[in-house]
Amino acid sequence: MLTCRRCFLEITLVVSFLLAWVPVYGADDPAALMEKYGLQPGMKITKENAHLIKELVPESVVRRLEAGDYVMTIGKLDPPDILTKVYSPDFYSASEQNAGKFDVDADGGIIDKATGQRPWPMPYGLPFPKLDLTEDPSKLGAKIHWNAISLQGMYNDFDAEVHLASYPRWGAPNRTGVVGGFNLFPEFRREPVPGLQVPLLFQEAAIFLAPADAFGTTTLTWRWSDPKKWDSVWIYSPALRRIRRATAANRSDAVLGTEFILDDPNCYNGKIEMANWKFIGKQAMLMPFARGQSQAAGDFTIKLPYHTTSSSRYPQVPTAFEPEGKALTTGYDENPQQYASWWMVDALWAIVPAYVSELSPKDPYYNYGRQVIWYDATTFDPVWKVIYNRSGEYWRTGVIINDFAFFNNHGGKATAATRSLLGVFVDDKLNRGAVAYTGAGNKGYIHYNVGFTSDRFNMERFLQSGK
Repeated sequence: MLTCRRCFLEITLVVSFLLAWVPVYGADDPAALMEKYGLQPGMKITKENAHLIKELVPESVVRRLEAGDYVMTIGKLDPPDILTKVYSPDFYSASEQNAGKFDVDADGGIIDKATGQRPWPMPYGLPFPKLDLTEDPSKLGAKIHWNAISLQGMYNDFDAEVHLASYPRWGAPNRTGVVGGFNLFPEFRREPVPGLQVPLLFQEAAIFLAPADAFGTTTLTWRWSDPKKWDSVWIYSPALRRIRRATAANRSDAVLGTEFILDDPNCYNGKIEMANWKFIGKQAMLMPFARGQSQAAGDFTIKLPYHTTSSSRYPQVPTAFEPEGKALTTGYDENPQQYASWWMVDALWAIVPAYVSELSPKDPYYNYGRQVIWYDATTFDPVWKVIYNRSGEYWRTGVIINDFAFFNNHGGKATAATRSLLGVFVDDKLNRGAVAYTGAGNKGYIHYNVGFTSDRFNMERFLQSGK
């Protein structure tokens, strides 16, 4: 709850304004969708009743359910429209002010309608809060993913530790890794990055902490806002004790030998202009949510936004915060094991309206072919990704559990954050799956609004990180 009178007044004044923008569910109301598909809170979806959700998840997931590899527990959004309220009031207000100002060009890059040029930095909020579903599908697909990218600006920066584990269908992981990540987002944020003069979409440093043979390897990435400019990437090798410039064309390579590639975060973490986009349509889907640490087993209510506290890692930064850990269990964690090792068996699944788009990489050497992404139509969070190889054959399916965090100490304004709490990517050709944890099941962590400046991502600091 907000504690200052000024914050209360800000929210009161903006409520009537937001009601004109926040999606009105109508036929997409989650309660109505539950009734339409015969779902009830607490219902277990298994091989016996997998047919009920065949329209709500990718076909590969239905096959896994029918084989007995997966189980899904239906949850209840309370209230049903809670996803329209998970971001801070000024984010919704800023999104409304962006309506009609921007478009995308033939490459999918954002342009200002008034100038025809790529603005920098992009303003706070969704760049395309009001979508015309009859628009050219290639432009609409790019706009939806730009909305997903813009969510990063809500929290300015983060410091995270990601734990990776790659499993066979049954038994323990045989590939694991830990990666520390530091990210700064100069665009789509409330205030500019102090002193930053070059147009960047993000800066990122990643440090490999495990396994032992990768320990100390560090990468630095600058993603340029210029739609025709490739990422600048540097790698520090502890074996050589040297920094080397790397190619930006390897974002489809596997991470530490797992079923993840560098572009899998956010379902597609590559440059939007490096792919051809196409909007496929709108439908209903099942979206996963994590239970709270103290949530009773018989409580199937999805409670948002999640609780946060001041950051324990950055106590000197008043705006820094961290979300609570979530109680997520995979099949391997259970004793005895009943489901595929990589599957999150205790997640809650809510039915929500979704946008579905596909992308095809322009790079002929990109390891993935066509990719189909399902987004929550209310929050624009990417949830499902279906991956095909370069020959057009089905290959992998990914799903992301999104975390909605809310913190009330940002200069008197609330700060919201959305991030991938846990991601699962399954290679159905090899019958293997990988899990990435960022604060799920007490593995990994993330801290937001930690006060990074661009100096954190220069060459001197980069070399220090490698050491």
